[in-house]
Amino acid sequence: MHRAMLKGWGWLVIATTLANGLLFAQRLGIGVKLGEPTGITLKFYQSASNFDLSFGRTGWWGWAWNAIDRIERKFTSQYDDVSVDYAYYARPLYIQGIYHFVFRDLNIPDFPNVFVELGIGAQANFSVVRYGVWLYRNNWGWRYESGTLMDIDVGPVLSGGIDWWLTEYDIPLGISLNGTIFFEMFDVPMGRWYIGTTLGIRYLLD
Repeated sequence: MHRAMLKGWGWLVIATTLANGLLFAQRLGIGVKLGEPTGITLKFYQSASNFDLSFGRTGWWGWAWNAIDRIERKFTSQYDDVSVDYAYYARPLYIQGIYHFVFRDLNIPDFPNVFVELGIGAQANFSVVRYGVWLYRNNWGWRYESGTLMDIDVGPVLSGGIDWWLTEYDIPLGISLNGTIFFEMFDVPMGRWYIGTTLGIRYLLD
């Protein structure tokens, strides 16, 4: 029940903030994020806030230590000893929704339309863990097993950064630089956390 509530909370945050962005958006930015994570981004701008929805690939740098931990937890309760040969994440995908409740023009004279933003949201990661592991039981000794398992992580995201619109120069683009912190709450509370940095490039539509 506790896990289901946490998972439902994550999807609820994404759904409600997306609805808020769609209903009240004054400008839309469509483009890509490069970094960690990397993907397609839709950014719904309001006068003093914005909502950023993105989806794509995450975990480019690998989470080897975390994958090993996942496999050890899977088998430790079933066997007397476990020795992981290898474990890594394959095809890691994500969906992320962030509501920036602070979105303020810095009013820099020589660089108009430079905004600072700060927000919170939710992220869901979907990964396949490939593994090979030696398993030991006292009654029959060691045996080797390899395979895959699905790993789904959901948790809150903190975000802060700079968003620069080039519309003052008749260029309908927005460039953003953001830092994020993700905390896993489902399926292992605080089982994974990491800091990400992204460069966003978006085409701006009024």
